[in-house]
Amino acid sequence: MVTFRSENEMEALAARTEIMVKGRRCLVINPNQREVAAKVHWLPPRVPDELILRQLERFGRVQRVVRDGWRKSGLAHMTGTSRVYHIIPSSPTSLENMPHQATVQGCPVLIEVAGRPALCLRCYPTGHYRRSCKTPWCRSCRSFGHDHTN
Repeated sequence: MVTFRSENEMEALAARTEIMVKGRRCLVINPNQREVAAKVHWLPPRVPDELILRQLERFGRVQRVVRDGWRKSGLAHMTGTSRVYHIIPSSPTSLENMPHQATVQGCPVLIEVAGRPALCLRCYPTGHYRRSCKTPWCRSCRSFGHDHTN
């Protein structure tokens, strides 16, 4: 924790990414700029990052993009279908307005944001995942959300 004499001193330190204290490197973290990770699933590898960056600019400034890859030896060069976008939100509520699902170049994608309630892909309200969904299944029409009773 650091106390400053003026606003200018605080802004000068916040602009730096690291400082040296007693000969050791220390990272500077600005509490006013909270970075949030948004993971985009099911994204085809051929889709360029710039296309997604333009869509996410509405919600904040994208700091960096990390592509998920295979961790198995011999397959490390392969990329997966998920990417993590590190975003500094433009407002505290901007990430709540981000959709849970979208379509990119005709492909459906799932957007998962750290700290935001999950979307159930079975009954579609937020707050739980599909594997823990308790929504009944109708044997007559084979859909979820109601129970067939005689």
